[in-house]
Amino acid sequence: MGIFVGMYLSKKISNEKLKPAFDWFVLSTGVYIIIKELLLIQ
Repeated sequence: MGIFVGMYLSKKISNEKLKPAFDWFVLSTGVYIIIKELLLIQ
């Protein structure tokens, strides 16, 4: 199912817009994981 959704969206969204969005997603996920791990240590 995800493959078909990805194929559809790749035709609608340009690479210039998708790359920064993915960068922000990865950055925010990393920050979330770091904060979550720091709170578990205490």
